[in-house]
This record gives sequence, structure tokens and C-alpha cells, in this order.
Amino acid sequence: MDSAQGASRAEQAMQSYFDQLVAQTAGLRAALVTDREGVSVVRAAEASWENLGMEGSFAATFALAAEQTHRLRLGANSSITCFFDNCCLLHTSVGATLIVTLVGEEECNVGLFREALPAMRQFLAPVAEALVGLSTPAGDGE
Repeated sequence: MDSAQGASRAEQAMQSYFDQLVAQTAGLRAALVTDREGVSVVRAAEASWENLGMEGSFAATFALAAEQTHRLRLGANSSITCFFDNCCLLHTSVGATLIVTLVGEEECNVGLFREALPAMRQFLAPVAEALVGLSTPAGDGE
């Protein structure tokens, strides 16, 4: 199997994982996986939540907030939950490279989302590790 086929299978596995997560988790309407710059890696959403159009801003906002809490010496920030009039967002980091945003309906059970985080992080850990090498600019070791 060549690397293109392996990458395609990995993409399909990630898409399937998050499609199932959205379908099987009560109140979960979308799951977005991006890198820290907001580039989409995986997107799974119910039809009515397809056009969120804010994936990049989700990742950038979370990355900035996590960095600020660290500067305030509040410790490492692994997740942030935000409540809005029409939805709830749970942002979490996976390694140093990936950010997952779970979008729930306004009355969702955030505890259900948080229960899914350890398995989700474990599932995405190899992807996050692979991206660390890709995000290192050439010449950094000089």
C-alpha cells in the first residue's frame, strides 16, 4: 500500500469516527477538527449545522485563550466550554497541533461531550504526532 492509499484510509477512518460521534451523542450537532491555524482536518455535522463557516475562528480563539491562561500562571488549559443563546461549544486540544470543537444544542449535556474526550484524544494522538513533524519549518534545527 502506498502512502496516498494509507492517507486516504486514515482520512476515511477519522471521518467515520466523527460522523458516528455526532450521530450517537445526544445533543451533539457538529464536530470540527482543525490545526492551530484553523485549517480543517475533519468536519462532521448534522445537515442543519453544515454551514457553520467559523472553523478557523474557533481554533484561533481557543489557541489564544489557552495561551493567555498559561501566561496568567493558571496552569495548562486542556479545554474550554462556551455557552451561547443557540449553542454550546467545547474546545479541546489534542497534542500541540490539533483542536477539536464540539458544537452542541443550547440545552446539551456537556458532561456527555467531556466523557468522549479521552477516547477522542487517544484516537487522534497519532495524527497530532504526525502533524508535529509537518509543522516544523525547514531549517529549525540549524
